[in-house]
Formats: sequence, C-alpha cells, structure tokens
Amino acid sequence: MKKITTLFILLFSAASIAQSISVDMTNKYIWRGADLGGFSIQPSMSTEVGPVEVGVWSSYALNDNSLSELDLYVSGSIGSFDLAVTNYYFPGATTDGALDFAGGSLTGLEGSIGTTLGSFSIMGAYFFDGEDTYVEVGYPLGGFDVAIGAGDAGYSVDGEFALVNVSLSTGKDIKITEDFSLPLSGSLIYNPDTDIMYVAVGVSL
Repeated sequence: MKKITTLFILLFSAASIAQSISVDMTNKYIWRGADLGGFSIQPSMSTEVGPVEVGVWSSYALNDNSLSELDLYVSGSIGSFDLAVTNYYFPGATTDGALDFAGGSLTGLEGSIGTTLGSFSIMGAYFFDGEDTYVEVGYPLGGFDVAIGAGDAGYSVDGEFALVNVSLSTGKDIKITEDFSLPLSGSLIYNPDTDIMYVAVGVSL
C-alpha cells in the first residue's frame, strides 16, 4: 500500500494543473443500483500524465444525513481495453485518511476493466480489500442507453451474486444561447435485489 500511496502522490504532483474541470448536479445520486444520497453537487478534475489520466471525482449532498465522497483515480487504455484503479473514500464516515487505500466493503481500492464488443459495452470491477465484485453490460436501444449490472458482497442484500442495477438512460442538450448549451441527462433505475426504483435527473457544467 505504501508504494501505491507514493505513486498517487507523485502523479498528482506532476498533474498540478488540471486540464479538465466539471461540475454535475443531480436530484438523486444512484451508483450501481444503490441510493447514495439526495440532491448532490459533483465536482471533478482530471489531467493527462503521459498515457494515463489522473483525476479526482467527488459528491457532496445538500442533505447532511448523506455521505460525502471523494474518489482518486488513475485510468488508461491498452488496446481495446479501458483500465482504471480508483480509491473510494467517504470523508467523515471512516477514520482512514484519503490516502489510506485499504478499505472494507465498497471502499478503498478498486480495479476495473471495460471494453466494447460491437454495440455492447462490458465492464467488470473488483474491490481488493472488501472483495466486492460488480459486472455490467450496456447497449444502446432506440435513443436510450440500457445497462444491466450484478454484484455480490456489499452490492446485494444477502451478499450473494445478484442483479442489482437495471437502468434506462438518455440525454439532450438544452440550448441557452448561440454559444452555450446545458447538457441534461436522465435515468430510470431499478434494483431488482431491493425492489426499489429511482429517477435521477442531472445537468453538467
């Protein structure tokens, strides 16, 4: 873990000027079929360091009862595969610091890999300490993006592998002026494991 910590620090030192900065706002933060908070502001920054992207993504809910989240990540591509290592950190919910990459279920370091097969997108993710596994398949259908995801351990009610995320998503740009449009996105999300459905709508800046 000390070597990984040093790697993150070196990469962020080299990436002192962010090349990309964005802010999303959503009425509901749903992640892989799980409700992680109400109305949230989600800023992110990233830059390129050689062949990889280094960034931070975060979420801050206006509801004090919801968790804040701060994720550091490194991502890149090898051939047709997209690879990423992400550290999921929830400030105030754990005594571990942002650079303590050990974690429990659905926290700490996660490795993920994704690719496309024709029109299908396929992604798999694994938390190294909590041993939570998640896989998702996506497909564009009639102007919508359909995603179906399943996971075990912290993702499901009983810890067994289960279908936890079925979503239908779309988006459009709302024209404000001749030179500025506001990207709007919306998703209908159903978690078969908990039998709960959500509607999440967001805008990006």
